[in-house]
Amino acid sequence: MDRNTKELFKIFEIGVENERKAQEFYKDLIAKSRSEMEKQIFLNFLEEERKHEQKLMQMYADMKEQYNLR
Repeated sequence: MDRNTKELFKIFEIGVENERKAQEFYKDLIAKSRSEMEKQIFLNFLEEERKHEQKLMQMYADMKEQYNLR
């Protein structure tokens, strides 16, 4: 695998890590929210971050398959 490909895989790993950190952030905000409206807003953000993580993981898996990596 060439250097650019290795860097791209690393970027995906960082992206997934950041999405997971964002999810933890929103979970914390949900726990600290005082109203149902606040909780719902942060829950919506949390769900978006989960979707982002899933999309990145799928793209990562597709790349691994493309490069015949296991």
